[in-house]
Order: sequence, then structure tokens, then C-alpha cells
Amino acid sequence: MEIRGLRYFLAVAQELHFGRAAARLHISQPPLTQHIKKLEAELGVRLFDRNRHSVRLTAAGSALLHEARRVLGDLEGLRRVARVAQLGETGVLRAGFMSSAPFARAREVYACLARDLPGVTVTWHGLTTSEQIHALHAGQIDLGFLHLPANTAGLSTLPVVRDRLVLAVHASHALAGRRRVPLASLRDDGFILPPRESAPGLHDLIVGTCLAAGFSPEIPHRARDMLAMISLVSIGSGVSIVPAWLTAAGFPDVRYLEIGPRAPTVELVLAWSPQHRTPVLDRALAAIGHTLARGLSSAAAVDP
Repeated sequence: MEIRGLRYFLAVAQELHFGRAAARLHISQPPLTQHIKKLEAELGVRLFDRNRHSVRLTAAGSALLHEARRVLGDLEGLRRVARVAQLGETGVLRAGFMSSAPFARAREVYACLARDLPGVTVTWHGLTTSEQIHALHAGQIDLGFLHLPANTAGLSTLPVVRDRLVLAVHASHALAGRRRVPLASLRDDGFILPPRESAPGLHDLIVGTCLAAGFSPEIPHRARDMLAMISLVSIGSGVSIVPAWLTAAGFPDVRYLEIGPRAPTVELVLAWSPQHRTPVLDRALAAIGHTLARGLSSAAAVDP
């Protein structure tokens, strides 16, 4: 049974006149009559009682009328679902999440995804930078928040924030009262770093900075998460080097010192795979672009 046959039947059932139904369908009457006869033959019933003066639905035709309306209504609903999905108006966005990112400008992006994508469900995946890179390439997530430096070959990126690295020390540390210290002055301290497999770029940057300062850091503790790193600092387990945006995290008994004479920088970027673009992802990227642009405009207005 063809959908077109149901549409033709519905038009005749509503008009109860083959000529008017044909005009409504923008076809001539003979093809319409043939389609109705074909439908009756497929069903093995008469759908209309008709003569030269009138057209009436049979009992079978009345029963089919209800079902035809339901089927065609469901079909239109399916088309509507497909159209809005094609436009990215509905669907699921899978995003990587790092607990340290909300203390940077990434909070604006997180808020944008929650606020500016009605009809879209955002699912968050707590992953390290390395895990997010793998998940992006594998098509397991749509968006990632990555700390650079990192190997982002094959991915597209959008800068979110760049900031310097700072030292995090316990309040009881001998240098806690200083504003800026040379990194070499902490050569005898135990450093808390992320495992290299979690964030190889950041790990190598910190170790390389220490080597450039003339010492190889002792690393008695490692933590996958930057907030966990600062937590360990707050209980006196060692010192760490973290992005300056984490000074807003508010951990007790932690002091942040500038690294002199010049601190290395780290960047937080939004990343996605061009091989796994979807309408929902395109819509999200457009919303994020507007959000970041508004933020830059506001900053320029406040700080010319």
C-alpha cells in the first residue's frame, strides 16, 4: 500500500466528490479514480458507494478514514522530527568536562551550552586531556576542553583562555609570604604533577621548566585532576604548578606565587573533530562563538 494512495483516499473522503478531490490534489480525475480502485483491490473492500449524483463512505471506508488520518499524521510527525534534527534543533551533544575548567573562562561556555541550546540534551563526560583527544578522534564525544600544549593533530580548536602558570604552596611553606620566587628556590620540595599519560603536554612543560631552572623535580605524588593536585597542596603533601585561573578555586591554606623571572603559559581550548560534525555540534559551535565574542567585546569596553 502506497502512502500516496492513502492521501488520495483521504482527499476523496473529505470532499466526497472525485472532481473536487482531484482539483485539490492538482491531478486529473481519471488517475485519482484509478488509485482509489487500486486501493480497494489491495484491501479487498469497497471504500465508497458512488453513483452519478453522490459519493458516500462505506463502513470499511469510515474505518479506514480514521486510520489513514493517524498514519499520515504520524508520517508528518516523523518528517518534522527529521527536519528539526537536520537543523540541530534537537538531539544530544556529548561534551568532555574537566573540573578545573569552570574556574577559567570555560564557565561561560558551559553556561552557554546549558542556556542557548533549547531542545538539545548535553551529556558531560569527565575526562583528562588525553582521554578527550582519544574520545574526539573515536567519535565518542562531540566537544572537548583541552589543556595545551597537547597533540591536537586532526582536531579543530577554538581558544578559550590563555594564562600563566603559578606555584601553589601550603600556607606554612617558608616562601608562602613571598609574591614571586625563582623556581629554583623550590628544588628541594616534592612536586605534585599529573601523570604523564593524562596530560603529557602539561607534564612535560612543568618538568621542562624545572630543568631549565637547573633541577629535576622530585614527584612523590601524582593526581589526574588539577583540583586534586591543589587539594594535596592544601594538606601539605607538596607544591604544585597550576594555571593562574585556579587561584579562584578557594582551597584553604594554599598560597599562589608568581614564577620569576618569566612564567610559562598554558592554554585552554575547545576542540572537536571535523570528521564527526553534526547539526547539533554546528549549532553549539555557533552559540559558543557568539558567547566568546560577547565576552571579548565586554572586556574591551571595560579595559580599553
